[in-house]
Amino acid sequence: MALVGWWKLNQDSNDSTIYKNNGTVSNASLVNDGPLGGSYAFNGTNSYITFGNILNQDYLSFSISAWVNSTSTAIGNNNGIVYKRTTAKKQKTESEET
Repeated sequence: MALVGWWKLNQDSNDSTIYKNNGTVSNASLVNDGPLGGSYAFNGTNSYITFGNILNQDYLSFSISAWVNSTSTAIGNNNGIVYKRTTAKKQKTESEET
């Protein structure tokens, strides 16, 4: 398997590979320190970067590497480094439509 994404996150959330799996930043701030000249700061509540469905390509195995400087020791639902989530839409029932 080839490298499918490399996000330096030092100036933007763009993918440096030929696949251009660019990310979308939500509520994270670009700061001027980090191992590659910059980094993003996350507020711990509603900041994140999404990269679409790059793992929905039938990969049986993969690896992820990240440099992280956390200031929190809290354990909770949103304290991870990488998440793969699905979004399900709720269909309205007849009683909800009226």
